[in-house]
Amino acid sequence: MPRKIPKETRQRAMRLVLDHLDEYPNLTTACQTVASRLGFGAESLRRWVRQAQVDAGARDGLTTNDLERIRKLERENRELREANAMADSTGQRNECCEMKQTLISGGIRCRASMVISVVSRSSSRSVSTRRGGGSSISPARSAARPRWSAAWRGKGVTSTGSRSAGSRARGI
Repeated sequence: MPRKIPKETRQRAMRLVLDHLDEYPNLTTACQTVASRLGFGAESLRRWVRQAQVDAGARDGLTTNDLERIRKLERENRELREANAMADSTGQRNECCEMKQTLISGGIRCRASMVISVVSRSSSRSVSTRRGGGSSISPARSAARPRWSAAWRGKGVTSTGSRSAGSRARGI
């Protein structure tokens, strides 16, 4: 496992290389000499010096801040792609995403037709509740289904929803 070199030691080593760079034929030789004296890798020191030169504007390349921003954006992009892939595989993504894209890319005619089709589709699928608490299911269907679940029947609640006399006495 690579060891973590303290920031002060790194800065001192980079300062030594940059101060004595004119005494050596190239950057690599200067880094090898300084790194051997301080006891860490010459290639690591060379990369640190090059990045410091880029940050200072003495060399072409991406600055540390730009590299950090790019890494952050790439990580966010990867996470969003994974989330989209998971949503696609589990079927959680619905027509809403495609509809929004169509609404954004389409014109006014497209928007109006999409809104009409979405409203008609959503109203036919869902069961809306009324203000009084009843559902919009037909009376014949609501009479066919039991009013209370089996769990409520054991607790002294009648099918009309009121408590029986025995349950009142027991304090249930």
